[in-house]
Amino acid sequence: MVKAPPAGHSTSHHTEKFETLKQAQLWQKGQFKEFHTQLTYILREYLESRYGILALESTSSEIATQLKNLIPEDPVTSNQSPVTSHQSPVTNMPTFAQPYFLLLLLLLPVAGWWYWRNGRMREVALKFSDLRPWQATWKTLLMQALPYVRLFAFGLLIIALARPQDIFKKEEIKGEGIDIFLVMDVSNSMLAEDFSPNRLEVCKQVAEAFVEKRRYDRIGLTIFSGEAFTQCPITTDHRVVMEFLSQLRTDLFEEQGTAIGMGLSSAVNRLKDSDAESKVIVLLTDGDNNAGYIPPLTAAELAKKYNIKVYTIGVGTDGYAKMPFMQRANGELIYRNVRVEINEELLTEIADITGARYFRAVSEKVLAGVYESIDQLEKTEIEITTITRTAEAFYPFAGVALLLLLLEWLTHHLFIRRFP
Repeated sequence: MVKAPPAGHSTSHHTEKFETLKQAQLWQKGQFKEFHTQLTYILREYLESRYGILALESTSSEIATQLKNLIPEDPVTSNQSPVTSHQSPVTNMPTFAQPYFLLLLLLLPVAGWWYWRNGRMREVALKFSDLRPWQATWKTLLMQALPYVRLFAFGLLIIALARPQDIFKKEEIKGEGIDIFLVMDVSNSMLAEDFSPNRLEVCKQVAEAFVEKRRYDRIGLTIFSGEAFTQCPITTDHRVVMEFLSQLRTDLFEEQGTAIGMGLSSAVNRLKDSDAESKVIVLLTDGDNNAGYIPPLTAAELAKKYNIKVYTIGVGTDGYAKMPFMQRANGELIYRNVRVEINEELLTEIADITGARYFRAVSEKVLAGVYESIDQLEKTEIEITTITRTAEAFYPFAGVALLLLLLEWLTHHLFIRRFP
Protein backbone atom coordinates (compact mmCIF):
# COMPACT_ATOMS: atom_id res chain seq x y z
CA MET A 1 0.00 0.00 0.00
CA VAL A 2 1.04 3.59 -0.67
CA LYS A 3 1.42 5.88 2.30
CA ALA A 4 -1.51 8.22 2.77
CA PRO A 5 -1.04 11.82 1.62
CA PRO A 6 -0.79 14.62 4.15
CA ALA A 7 -4.05 15.97 5.54
CA GLY A 8 -5.65 18.56 3.33
CA HIS A 9 -3.65 17.46 0.30
CA SER A 10 -5.21 18.42 -3.03
CA THR A 11 -4.23 17.68 -6.64
CA SER A 12 -6.26 20.55 -8.13
CA HIS A 13 -3.13 22.68 -8.56
CA HIS A 14 -1.40 20.02 -10.66
CA THR A 15 -4.61 19.25 -12.55
CA GLU A 16 -4.76 22.89 -13.64
CA LYS A 17 -1.16 22.71 -14.82
CA PHE A 18 -1.92 19.56 -16.82
CA GLU A 19 -4.89 21.30 -18.44
CA THR A 20 -2.75 24.33 -19.31
CA LEU A 21 -0.12 22.08 -20.88
CA LYS A 22 -2.84 20.24 -22.80
CA GLN A 23 -4.29 23.49 -24.15
CA ALA A 24 -0.84 24.64 -25.30
CA GLN A 25 -0.86 21.74 -27.81
CA LEU A 26 2.94 21.52 -27.83
CA TRP A 27 2.82 17.86 -28.92
CA GLN A 28 0.54 18.62 -31.86
CA LYS A 29 2.86 21.48 -32.91
CA GLY A 30 5.88 19.16 -32.93
CA GLN A 31 7.55 20.80 -29.90
CA PHE A 32 8.28 17.45 -28.29
CA LYS A 33 11.24 18.49 -26.15
CA GLU A 34 9.38 21.46 -24.65
CA PHE A 35 6.38 19.23 -23.99
CA HIS A 36 8.58 16.61 -22.33
CA THR A 37 10.33 19.22 -20.16
CA GLN A 38 7.10 20.78 -18.88
CA LEU A 39 5.42 17.42 -18.33
CA THR A 40 8.44 16.10 -16.40
CA TYR A 41 8.46 19.19 -14.15
CA ILE A 42 4.74 18.84 -13.36
CA LEU A 43 5.14 15.14 -12.55
CA ARG A 44 8.18 15.75 -10.32
CA GLU A 45 6.37 18.55 -8.51
CA TYR A 46 3.37 16.28 -7.98
CA LEU A 47 5.52 13.43 -6.62
CA GLU A 48 7.23 15.82 -4.21
CA SER A 49 3.97 17.22 -2.84
CA ARG A 50 2.12 13.88 -2.90
CA TYR A 51 4.71 11.61 -1.31
CA GLY A 52 7.08 14.04 0.39
CA ILE A 53 10.16 12.97 -1.58
CA LEU A 54 12.88 15.15 -3.11
CA ALA A 55 11.82 14.85 -6.73
CA LEU A 56 12.73 18.23 -8.25
CA GLU A 57 16.40 17.94 -7.33
CA SER A 58 16.82 14.17 -7.82
CA THR A 59 17.64 12.04 -10.83
CA SER A 60 15.16 9.50 -12.15
CA SER A 61 16.99 6.61 -10.47
CA GLU A 62 17.04 8.48 -7.14
CA ILE A 63 13.30 9.13 -7.41
CA ALA A 64 12.72 5.45 -8.15
CA THR A 65 14.74 4.49 -5.07
CA GLN A 66 12.71 6.84 -2.88
CA LEU A 67 9.41 5.55 -4.26
CA LYS A 68 10.51 1.96 -3.74
CA ASN A 69 10.33 2.54 0.00
CA LEU A 70 6.73 3.73 -0.36
CA ILE A 71 5.32 1.42 -3.02
CA PRO A 72 5.77 -2.38 -2.87
CA GLU A 73 7.22 -4.16 -5.84
CA ASP A 74 4.60 -4.83 -8.52
CA PRO A 75 4.54 -8.55 -9.35
CA VAL A 76 3.64 -7.70 -12.96
CA THR A 77 6.67 -5.50 -13.67
CA SER A 78 9.17 -6.84 -11.13
CA ASN A 79 12.41 -8.50 -12.14
CA GLN A 80 11.54 -11.74 -10.39
CA SER A 81 11.38 -14.90 -12.43
CA PRO A 82 7.94 -14.99 -14.07
CA VAL A 83 6.71 -18.20 -12.49
CA THR A 84 3.09 -18.65 -13.42
CA SER A 85 0.63 -20.14 -10.94
CA HIS A 86 -2.79 -19.71 -12.37
CA GLN A 87 -6.20 -21.25 -11.87
CA SER A 88 -8.61 -20.94 -14.77
CA PRO A 89 -12.30 -20.25 -14.06
CA VAL A 90 -14.43 -23.32 -13.45
CA THR A 91 -16.17 -24.32 -16.67
CA ASN A 92 -19.48 -26.17 -16.74
CA MET A 93 -20.12 -28.54 -19.67
CA PRO A 94 -23.53 -30.31 -19.71
CA THR A 95 -23.44 -33.83 -21.13
CA PHE A 96 -25.25 -37.22 -20.99
CA ALA A 97 -23.84 -40.40 -19.43
CA GLN A 98 -26.18 -42.67 -21.49
CA PRO A 99 -27.15 -40.60 -24.54
CA TYR A 100 -28.52 -43.60 -26.50
CA PHE A 101 -31.72 -43.45 -24.41
CA LEU A 102 -32.48 -40.15 -26.17
CA LEU A 103 -33.39 -42.16 -29.28
CA LEU A 104 -36.62 -43.08 -27.48
CA LEU A 105 -37.72 -39.46 -27.86
CA LEU A 106 -38.36 -40.25 -31.52
CA LEU A 107 -41.30 -42.43 -30.41
CA LEU A 108 -43.12 -39.53 -28.76
CA PRO A 109 -44.37 -37.88 -32.01
CA VAL A 110 -45.65 -41.31 -33.14
CA ALA A 111 -47.47 -41.83 -29.82
CA GLY A 112 -48.92 -38.31 -30.05
CA TRP A 113 -50.22 -38.98 -33.52
CA TRP A 114 -51.77 -42.32 -32.30
CA TYR A 115 -53.58 -40.57 -29.43
CA TRP A 116 -54.96 -37.96 -31.81
CA ARG A 117 -56.05 -40.57 -34.42
CA ASN A 118 -57.59 -42.86 -31.78
CA GLY A 119 -59.66 -39.98 -30.42
CA ARG A 120 -60.96 -39.10 -33.88
CA MET A 121 -61.98 -42.72 -34.59
CA ARG A 122 -64.12 -42.80 -31.41
CA GLU A 123 -66.22 -39.86 -32.58
CA VAL A 124 -69.81 -40.85 -33.63
CA ALA A 125 -72.12 -38.74 -35.80
CA LEU A 126 -75.53 -38.22 -34.12
CA LYS A 127 -78.29 -35.72 -34.79
CA PHE A 128 -79.71 -33.59 -31.95
CA SER A 129 -82.19 -30.71 -32.04
CA ASP A 130 -80.27 -28.91 -29.30
CA LEU A 131 -76.42 -29.11 -28.91
CA ARG A 132 -76.14 -27.05 -25.75
CA PRO A 133 -75.98 -30.09 -23.43
CA TRP A 134 -73.07 -31.42 -25.50
CA GLN A 135 -70.93 -28.30 -25.64
CA ALA A 136 -67.29 -28.81 -24.53
CA THR A 137 -66.70 -28.28 -20.81
CA TRP A 138 -63.46 -28.01 -18.82
CA LYS A 139 -63.79 -31.71 -17.98
CA THR A 140 -63.91 -32.82 -21.62
CA LEU A 141 -61.04 -30.49 -22.56
CA LEU A 142 -59.00 -31.81 -19.66
CA MET A 143 -59.72 -35.40 -20.71
CA GLN A 144 -58.42 -34.61 -24.19
CA ALA A 145 -55.25 -33.01 -22.77
CA LEU A 146 -54.34 -35.79 -20.32
CA PRO A 147 -52.73 -38.13 -22.92
CA TYR A 148 -50.38 -35.33 -23.99
CA VAL A 149 -49.47 -34.58 -20.37
CA ARG A 150 -48.61 -38.27 -20.05
CA LEU A 151 -46.45 -38.06 -23.20
CA PHE A 152 -44.62 -35.03 -21.85
CA ALA A 153 -43.96 -36.88 -18.57
CA PHE A 154 -42.61 -39.87 -20.49
CA GLY A 155 -40.32 -37.49 -22.43
CA LEU A 156 -38.89 -36.18 -19.17
CA LEU A 157 -38.38 -39.74 -17.94
CA ILE A 158 -36.46 -40.59 -21.11
CA ILE A 159 -34.19 -37.59 -20.55
CA ALA A 160 -33.68 -38.72 -16.94
CA LEU A 161 -32.74 -42.22 -18.19
CA ALA A 162 -30.07 -40.64 -20.39
CA ARG A 163 -28.55 -39.27 -17.14
CA PRO A 164 -27.76 -35.62 -17.84
CA GLN A 165 -24.64 -34.54 -15.98
CA ASP A 166 -22.77 -31.30 -15.28
CA ILE A 167 -19.02 -31.73 -15.71
CA PHE A 168 -17.04 -29.03 -13.93
CA LYS A 169 -13.47 -28.54 -15.11
CA LYS A 170 -10.75 -26.42 -13.54
CA GLU A 171 -7.21 -26.01 -14.83
CA GLU A 172 -4.27 -25.37 -12.54
CA ILE A 173 -1.39 -23.95 -14.56
CA LYS A 174 2.14 -23.87 -13.20
CA GLY A 175 5.31 -23.08 -15.08
CA GLU A 176 7.92 -20.51 -15.95
CA GLY A 177 7.36 -18.12 -18.81
CA ILE A 178 9.84 -16.23 -20.94
CA ASP A 179 10.73 -12.54 -20.79
CA ILE A 180 10.37 -11.12 -24.30
CA PHE A 181 11.08 -7.58 -25.51
CA LEU A 182 9.90 -6.45 -28.93
CA VAL A 183 12.19 -3.81 -30.43
CA MET A 184 10.57 -2.14 -33.45
CA ASP A 185 11.81 0.37 -35.99
CA VAL A 186 9.36 3.28 -36.41
CA SER A 187 11.42 5.46 -38.76
CA ASN A 188 9.78 7.03 -41.83
CA SER A 189 11.05 4.23 -44.06
CA MET A 190 8.59 1.92 -42.29
CA LEU A 191 5.88 3.71 -44.31
CA ALA A 192 7.21 2.04 -47.47
CA GLU A 193 4.35 0.54 -49.45
CA ASP A 194 5.97 -2.72 -50.55
CA PHE A 195 3.66 -4.23 -47.89
CA SER A 196 -0.04 -3.37 -47.89
CA PRO A 197 -0.91 -0.79 -46.65
CA ASN A 198 2.69 -0.22 -45.46
CA ARG A 199 5.43 -1.97 -43.52
CA LEU A 200 4.57 -0.48 -40.14
CA GLU A 201 0.90 -1.48 -40.18
CA VAL A 202 1.71 -5.03 -41.22
CA CYS A 203 4.44 -5.34 -38.60
CA LYS A 204 2.03 -4.10 -35.93
CA GLN A 205 -0.62 -6.63 -36.88
CA VAL A 206 1.80 -9.56 -36.98
CA ALA A 207 3.41 -8.52 -33.68
CA GLU A 208 -0.02 -8.31 -32.02
CA ALA A 209 -0.81 -11.84 -33.17
CA PHE A 210 2.54 -13.01 -31.75
CA VAL A 211 1.82 -11.35 -28.38
CA GLU A 212 -1.62 -12.95 -28.26
CA LYS A 213 -0.08 -16.42 -28.63
CA ARG A 214 2.48 -15.95 -25.84
CA ARG A 215 -0.14 -16.42 -23.14
CA TYR A 216 2.15 -17.13 -20.20
CA ASP A 217 5.12 -14.84 -21.00
CA ARG A 218 5.99 -11.32 -19.90
CA ILE A 219 6.36 -8.97 -22.86
CA GLY A 220 7.62 -5.40 -23.26
CA LEU A 221 8.00 -2.98 -26.17
CA THR A 222 10.82 -0.64 -27.20
CA ILE A 223 10.69 1.56 -30.29
CA PHE A 224 13.45 3.44 -32.07
CA SER A 225 14.07 5.86 -34.89
CA GLY A 226 16.80 8.50 -34.46
CA GLU A 227 16.46 7.81 -30.72
CA ALA A 228 14.94 5.03 -28.65
CA PHE A 229 12.72 4.62 -25.63
CA THR A 230 10.67 1.97 -23.89
CA GLN A 231 7.07 2.27 -25.01
CA CYS A 232 5.78 -0.42 -22.63
CA PRO A 233 7.69 -1.93 -19.68
CA ILE A 234 7.67 -5.70 -19.43
CA THR A 235 4.32 -6.99 -18.20
CA THR A 236 1.99 -9.97 -18.20
CA ASP A 237 -0.93 -7.74 -19.22
CA HIS A 238 -0.82 -8.42 -22.95
CA ARG A 239 -3.80 -6.16 -23.63
CA VAL A 240 -1.62 -3.20 -22.65
CA VAL A 241 1.18 -4.34 -24.97
CA MET A 242 -1.22 -4.75 -27.90
CA GLU A 243 -2.75 -1.35 -27.19
CA PHE A 244 0.70 0.28 -27.40
CA LEU A 245 1.46 -1.66 -30.58
CA SER A 246 -1.75 -0.45 -32.21
CA GLN A 247 -0.80 3.19 -31.49
CA LEU A 248 2.68 3.10 -33.05
CA ARG A 249 3.37 5.84 -35.61
CA THR A 250 6.43 7.16 -37.41
CA ASP A 251 6.07 10.69 -35.97
CA LEU A 252 6.71 9.72 -32.34
CA PHE A 253 10.32 10.91 -32.60
CA GLU A 254 11.45 14.40 -33.51
CA GLU A 255 14.79 13.06 -34.73
CA GLN A 256 14.61 10.65 -37.66
CA GLY A 257 17.07 7.89 -38.41
CA THR A 258 17.68 4.23 -37.56
CA ALA A 259 19.37 3.85 -34.17
CA ILE A 260 19.52 0.06 -34.00
CA GLY A 261 22.14 0.09 -31.24
CA MET A 262 20.08 2.46 -29.11
CA GLY A 263 16.92 0.38 -29.46
CA LEU A 264 18.72 -2.86 -28.67
CA SER A 265 20.60 -1.43 -25.66
CA SER A 266 17.35 0.02 -24.27
CA ALA A 267 15.75 -3.44 -24.30
CA VAL A 268 18.88 -5.06 -22.84
CA ASN A 269 18.80 -2.55 -19.99
CA ARG A 270 15.21 -3.61 -19.23
CA LEU A 271 16.00 -7.33 -19.27
CA LYS A 272 19.45 -7.48 -17.68
CA ASP A 273 18.18 -7.74 -14.09
CA SER A 274 15.46 -10.29 -14.87
CA ASP A 275 15.74 -13.66 -13.13
CA ALA A 276 13.89 -15.48 -15.93
CA GLU A 277 15.72 -18.54 -17.25
CA SER A 278 15.06 -17.45 -20.83
CA LYS A 279 15.28 -13.82 -22.02
CA VAL A 280 14.58 -12.92 -25.63
CA ILE A 281 14.65 -9.78 -27.77
CA VAL A 282 12.95 -9.65 -31.17
CA LEU A 283 14.49 -6.77 -33.12
CA LEU A 284 12.76 -5.64 -36.32
CA THR A 285 14.15 -3.05 -38.72
CA ASP A 286 14.14 -2.21 -42.42
CA GLY A 287 17.48 -0.45 -42.78
CA ASP A 288 20.99 0.12 -41.45
CA ASN A 289 22.26 1.73 -38.26
CA ASN A 290 22.79 5.42 -39.04
CA ALA A 291 21.95 7.19 -35.77
CA GLY A 292 22.55 6.97 -32.04
CA TYR A 293 25.75 6.80 -30.02
CA ILE A 294 25.74 3.08 -29.14
CA PRO A 295 27.08 0.73 -31.85
CA PRO A 296 24.76 -2.24 -32.50
CA LEU A 297 27.53 -4.81 -31.95
CA THR A 298 28.33 -3.27 -28.58
CA ALA A 299 24.67 -3.65 -27.62
CA ALA A 300 24.79 -7.25 -28.89
CA GLU A 301 27.80 -8.00 -26.67
CA LEU A 302 25.88 -6.60 -23.70
CA ALA A 303 22.96 -8.86 -24.56
CA LYS A 304 25.32 -11.84 -24.67
CA LYS A 305 26.76 -10.88 -21.28
CA TYR A 306 23.29 -11.04 -19.71
CA ASN A 307 22.30 -14.26 -21.56
CA ILE A 308 19.75 -12.53 -23.76
CA LYS A 309 19.02 -13.97 -27.21
CA VAL A 310 18.41 -11.41 -29.95
CA TYR A 311 16.36 -12.60 -32.92
CA THR A 312 16.72 -10.08 -35.74
CA ILE A 313 14.27 -9.48 -38.57
CA GLY A 314 14.99 -7.51 -41.73
CA VAL A 315 11.69 -6.41 -43.26
CA GLY A 316 11.31 -5.26 -46.87
CA THR A 317 11.12 -6.64 -50.38
CA ASP A 318 14.08 -7.23 -52.66
CA GLY A 319 14.80 -4.49 -55.18
CA TYR A 320 12.89 -1.20 -55.02
CA ALA A 321 10.01 0.02 -52.85
CA LYS A 322 7.83 3.12 -52.75
CA MET A 323 9.14 5.14 -49.78
CA PRO A 324 8.59 8.64 -48.37
CA PHE A 325 11.59 10.91 -49.08
CA MET A 326 10.20 14.40 -48.49
CA GLN A 327 7.53 16.06 -46.36
CA ARG A 328 5.65 19.14 -47.46
CA ALA A 329 4.90 22.04 -45.12
CA ASN A 330 1.35 20.75 -44.62
CA GLY A 331 2.71 17.40 -43.41
CA GLU A 332 1.97 15.48 -46.62
CA LEU A 333 4.60 12.88 -47.52
CA ILE A 334 6.03 12.63 -51.02
CA TYR A 335 6.96 9.12 -52.16
CA ARG A 336 9.42 7.78 -54.69
CA ASN A 337 10.88 4.39 -55.57
CA VAL A 338 13.96 3.75 -53.46
CA ARG A 339 16.25 0.75 -53.40
CA VAL A 340 15.68 -1.44 -50.34
CA GLU A 341 18.93 -1.58 -48.38
CA ILE A 342 18.98 -3.72 -45.25
CA ASN A 343 22.27 -4.41 -43.50
CA GLU A 344 21.73 -8.15 -43.33
CA GLU A 345 25.36 -8.75 -42.43
CA LEU A 346 24.97 -6.61 -39.29
CA LEU A 347 21.67 -8.21 -38.28
CA THR A 348 23.10 -11.69 -38.83
CA GLU A 349 26.12 -10.88 -36.69
CA ILE A 350 23.93 -9.53 -33.86
CA ALA A 351 21.90 -12.75 -33.88
CA ASP A 352 25.04 -14.95 -34.05
CA ILE A 353 26.69 -13.18 -31.13
CA THR A 354 23.68 -13.85 -28.91
CA GLY A 355 23.04 -17.41 -30.09
CA ALA A 356 19.86 -16.60 -32.00
CA ARG A 357 18.89 -16.35 -35.71
CA TYR A 358 18.39 -13.72 -38.38
CA PHE A 359 15.28 -13.76 -40.58
CA ARG A 360 14.48 -11.87 -43.76
CA ALA A 361 10.80 -11.02 -44.34
CA VAL A 362 10.03 -9.99 -47.91
CA SER A 363 6.24 -10.16 -47.57
CA GLU A 364 3.48 -10.18 -44.98
CA LYS A 365 3.14 -13.95 -45.25
CA VAL A 366 6.86 -14.49 -44.73
CA LEU A 367 6.87 -12.07 -41.78
CA ALA A 368 4.03 -14.01 -40.13
CA GLY A 369 6.06 -17.19 -40.71
CA VAL A 370 9.11 -15.57 -39.06
CA TYR A 371 7.18 -14.82 -35.87
CA GLU A 372 5.75 -18.33 -35.99
CA SER A 373 9.29 -19.73 -36.21
CA ILE A 374 10.38 -17.66 -33.20
CA ASP A 375 7.27 -18.83 -31.36
CA GLN A 376 8.30 -22.44 -32.01
CA LEU A 377 11.96 -21.87 -31.09
CA GLU A 378 11.15 -20.22 -27.76
CA LYS A 379 8.66 -22.53 -26.11
CA THR A 380 7.26 -21.90 -22.64
CA GLU A 381 7.31 -24.90 -20.28
CA ILE A 382 3.88 -25.06 -18.68
CA GLU A 383 2.39 -27.84 -16.55
CA ILE A 384 -1.41 -28.00 -16.74
CA THR A 385 -3.38 -30.07 -14.24
CA THR A 386 -7.07 -30.53 -15.07
CA ILE A 387 -9.44 -31.26 -12.20
CA THR A 388 -12.79 -32.71 -13.29
CA ARG A 389 -15.89 -33.13 -11.11
CA THR A 390 -19.17 -34.67 -12.29
CA ALA A 391 -22.59 -33.88 -10.81
CA GLU A 392 -25.75 -35.80 -11.73
CA ALA A 393 -28.48 -33.55 -13.13
CA PHE A 394 -31.31 -36.04 -13.86
CA TYR A 395 -33.14 -35.52 -10.55
CA PRO A 396 -35.23 -32.51 -11.68
CA PHE A 397 -36.35 -34.30 -14.86
CA ALA A 398 -37.33 -37.47 -12.99
CA GLY A 399 -39.06 -35.53 -10.23
CA VAL A 400 -41.17 -33.40 -12.58
CA ALA A 401 -42.07 -36.49 -14.67
CA LEU A 402 -43.29 -38.46 -11.63
CA LEU A 403 -45.25 -35.45 -10.38
CA LEU A 404 -46.99 -35.06 -13.76
CA LEU A 405 -47.85 -38.76 -13.90
CA LEU A 406 -49.31 -38.59 -10.36
CA LEU A 407 -51.39 -35.53 -11.25
CA GLU A 408 -52.56 -37.23 -14.45
CA TRP A 409 -53.69 -40.33 -12.52
CA LEU A 410 -55.47 -38.31 -9.82
CA THR A 411 -57.20 -36.15 -12.41
CA HIS A 412 -58.25 -39.16 -14.46
CA HIS A 413 -59.63 -41.28 -11.59
CA LEU A 414 -60.80 -38.80 -8.94
CA PHE A 415 -61.77 -35.46 -10.49
CA ILE A 416 -63.33 -36.40 -13.78
CA ARG A 417 -66.48 -38.48 -14.09
CA ARG A 418 -65.93 -40.95 -16.89
CA PHE A 419 -68.73 -41.68 -19.36
CA PRO A 420 -69.77 -45.37 -19.81
